[in-house]
Amino acid sequence: RDTAPGDGSSGALQIGILTMGLEWEPEVPRVGDNEVTLDLHDTSGIPLEGASVRLKTDALHALAEVRPGIYQANIPLSRVGEWSIPGDVRTVDMLHIDFVIEGTTGEPKVLLASSGVEGSSGDQTGISHWSCSMHPSVHAGAPGTCPICAMDLISVTREEVETGVIRVDAQRQQLIGVKTDTVRRQDIVKTIRAVGTIVPDETRIKDVTLKLDVWIGALDADYTGKHVKKGQRLFTFFSPELWSAQEEYLGALRRAQDRPGSGTRLAEAAETRLRLWGLDASTIASIRKKGDPVEYLPYLSPATGTIMEKNIFEGSAVETGQLLYRIADLSTLWVEAEIYESELSLVEMGQATNITLSYMPGREFEGTVSHIHPYLNPETRTAGIRIQAENTDGLLKPDMYTNVNIVVPLGERLIVPESAVMYAGRDHVVFVDLGDGRFQPRTIETGLRDEDWIEVLDGLSSGETVVTSANFLIAAESKLKSGLDKW
Repeated sequence: RDTAPGDGSSGALQIGILTMGLEWEPEVPRVGDNEVTLDLHDTSGIPLEGASVRLKTDALHALAEVRPGIYQANIPLSRVGEWSIPGDVRTVDMLHIDFVIEGTTGEPKVLLASSGVEGSSGDQTGISHWSCSMHPSVHAGAPGTCPICAMDLISVTREEVETGVIRVDAQRQQLIGVKTDTVRRQDIVKTIRAVGTIVPDETRIKDVTLKLDVWIGALDADYTGKHVKKGQRLFTFFSPELWSAQEEYLGALRRAQDRPGSGTRLAEAAETRLRLWGLDASTIASIRKKGDPVEYLPYLSPATGTIMEKNIFEGSAVETGQLLYRIADLSTLWVEAEIYESELSLVEMGQATNITLSYMPGREFEGTVSHIHPYLNPETRTAGIRIQAENTDGLLKPDMYTNVNIVVPLGERLIVPESAVMYAGRDHVVFVDLGDGRFQPRTIETGLRDEDWIEVLDGLSSGETVVTSANFLIAAESKLKSGLDKW
């Protein structure tokens, strides 16, 4: 390599048409901050403007251009005795120069040394530069050893530079915990998870009301939550209007015996009035058989189910249309759940679902999607779905919270493990293992995802190997921002 000694606290180096001048302040290097100034100009004395100049100590330091061709930074020294600081210069026309600053703490002598020059056209071997697998910031123009750790430098091709490929040796891979997996095609399923609330089936709810003002007598369905059967007596009631209607009906029946024509029509009309007021056929038949009006008439349950609401008591007076009971058949229930907008296209009517409760571990209930709301909640960006579930054993109760799982088969897709994908702004990036310790960042287009996998639409092929662990450390090593258009 070409070297040029400094004079006192300064050094100078001629590399082709480029001249580098070094100023070190203080003149005697010390432990702690030292001000480094590099003067870059060509042989005709024109300053080299807009270059990228870096020095590497315990960290990478970028020198700021304080004046045309003058680059400056404070560089900390942590070692007593001899030290070596590698650096590089990249010009706007892609000239790449590697150099080293060498000196000894406490001695007024600093040297500049060149490791080589890489021009914009490069050499014919395809090698861009030589670097250290443990310290990727080291760039050299020829084989040699790393000025930081003394390991042998390895070649880095132009293709690797252009595609962002880096090298990580086996020892370092083991140290940082690199793991890989294979890109593959396989049949996959998407599990949609949601939280639901159990509610009664609205189509199985019956309200009990009366069509006239009455007084309540005996009360058989006497508490909320009681199970009743269809045709079972709920209560008895008295109404003066019904008393008169019964007498009219019985009188019409007696006249029908004497006048079969017109009397029969009057009897039928009177019976219709009783039926329209809510008396069932069996009650009318018992009135006809008895031959006398019944003071307190029975009201029979219109459905089998559980009393969800009760608004009457013995002896109370109720008005026309007042809600007396609400009876719900709980043998079938609904589960109301919310599905995110992004997953809604995968949900269909009639789809099978799995329902679980956190307080019934190990127990699962089956359900079917019976309705999908035709609108979104604008605040949560979700749409409601309704699941119909059988409840013959009565374990499910209204207002319980449930976990809903909808398993959707998606067929064969190209997938990678979820842990392999990194998010770089709008881009999705993976590191492809090229073998021999080489890793290439690659932007991919993704589709559906689950907890364990992500679908790949473009950017990878089946059989390729991707990094699934320590990929963030590899990204830091590869300087991903310069390997991709955006991070």
